Amino acid sequence: MNLLFVLDPLETLKIEKDTSYVMMREAQRRGHQIWVTTQRGIRSAAGRVTVRAQQLLLTEIPNAWYKVVASQDLFSSNIDGVLMRKDPPFDMEYIYTTYLLETLEQEGCRVFNLSLIHI
Repeated sequence: MNLLFVLDPLETLKIEKDTSYVMMREAQRRGHQIWVTTQRGIRSAAGRVTVRAQQLLLTEIPNAWYKVVASQDLFSSNIDGVLMRKDPPFDMEYIYTTYLLETLEQEGCRVFNLSLIHI
């Protein structure tokens, strides 16, 4: 499966405590392809949502924990699941992102808004 994670910029993630990193590692272990983007990578043009994303290969090296394998625009037909992991400030950018994710969902993608889950 192609799994898309909507995250903060990768360089800001603290892998020793970030649950998004743990989720990506487990997904990779299970054989899924890991794609990442930020909110700004999701856009709409000519009535179609596109996602500028990077495919990652996670490594065992703490200070170089990922390698970018590919960078391309994805469409709903390329994405099996979207995991929204961006913690909101509840602002217009966040609202706009949720509208775009809703459009992806209407096009057949599974969207999981996991940023709202607090343990």
